Amino acid sequence: MPFALVDLTACYPPEAGVTQVWRAVWLIGRAQLLVCDQVQGAAPLPVAYHWHGHPELYWCIQQGEALLASAEQPERLLH
Repeated sequence: MPFALVDLTACYPPEAGVTQVWRAVWLIGRAQLLVCDQVQGAAPLPVAYHWHGHPELYWCIQQGEALLASAEQPERLLH
């Protein structure tokens, strides 16, 4: 069962052809957050994601995972 279920359909203009958008969010323990989007439309739709991090953190890639790290505490990573 999702921690939260949000209807995002109203975020898209009618001309986009989106008929329904749901975002399910699960909190897994205290260390992980899982986000799953379901997008439905009248025709195949392009989907793009843009992830933003805190301005004092930097993005890095380790073993195929995107991480956020701090220069002050490099041992603490956000996966």
